Amino acid sequence: MKQQQFHDIVTGRDKSVKAAVLRFLMLISSRFYLLCVNIRNLLYDWKVLRVENAGKPVISIGNITAGGTGKSPTVISVCKYLTDKGLKTAVLTRGYKGTAQTADEPEMIAQRCRGTMVIVNKDRVAGAKKAIEKGADVLIADDAFQHRRLGRDLDILCIDATEPFGYEMPLPAGLLREPLAQLRRAHAAVITRGDQVPAYNLTRITSVLQEYNPDICVAESHHRPVEVVYADGSNHDANALKAAGVVIFCGIGNPESFKKTVEACGADIKAFEFFDDHHAYSAADLRRIAEKQSETGADIILTTEKDWVKIARIAENPLPDKTSGYLKIEIEITEGKELLLGKIDEITGSK
Repeated sequence: MKQQQFHDIVTGRDKSVKAAVLRFLMLISSRFYLLCVNIRNLLYDWKVLRVENAGKPVISIGNITAGGTGKSPTVISVCKYLTDKGLKTAVLTRGYKGTAQTADEPEMIAQRCRGTMVIVNKDRVAGAKKAIEKGADVLIADDAFQHRRLGRDLDILCIDATEPFGYEMPLPAGLLREPLAQLRRAHAAVITRGDQVPAYNLTRITSVLQEYNPDICVAESHHRPVEVVYADGSNHDANALKAAGVVIFCGIGNPESFKKTVEACGADIKAFEFFDDHHAYSAADLRRIAEKQSETGADIILTTEKDWVKIARIAENPLPDKTSGYLKIEIEITEGKELLLGKIDEITGSK
């Protein structure tokens, strides 16, 4: 099932009989899924399933919903903060579907965080041991909120302000990986894309988080566009997008958020094409996108950094070198920064 089709079904936008039947089946499936998740969590709570301690500080950065929540930019931001303090940092990731193949996010993290080890291993405990053997001082467990086998000293959740709680239904009837009651396990939450929603939405999200976990540290953040990096290696400030005609495309969990980020730069979006999350691009896909530039007269073809990692691997890339590239994004914490960094400093022993 395509990503957009799934969202249309679970939100009720698709009102066809077929969609109604699928919603019913998804609801039944979600009950079984929720039962399995609850049993597994209870087994960890009751210490029937064992937690492995790494012997070094572990920071988990994950989410409670499926889809794009701004987790990768948050991982990159924490990595840079730790390495700037002189700590040798390693990121533990399982890759996409537990493999290093098409592992766009690990490759992007490795490129942005020079000097940081990126260990791709679906067994994060084994990955942690390998990282420590290579001299890591701190371990960042990417997308590990549900991976309870590896012990952690700090659990940070990324909450997408544009769809914070996954339609408040567990997979596959919604996007929740776990019931909201499990928010009690988190030490901190970073609300991402806070600039894309009204202020009262942020207040509501914080209230829900604190309802389930009164002690949680809540930070708010924006996705800040930094620069446009072109295929030929040149780069320009993101302000260069102002009034520019652009064709945008992406294969991420929240494509609308990317569109809003580009619009906030003042760009005139001539065409927008989105693919499923982790889409494996072909030369034919890129030719079609290049044709859209010709058809619309757009100045620039633009995608996300995560998508560009995969596109750069295509030998016969038909996109123009001088007018195609990606928008580099950084997480900017606007509220709760000192509290969040204080928790990181506390568990890493740095000041």
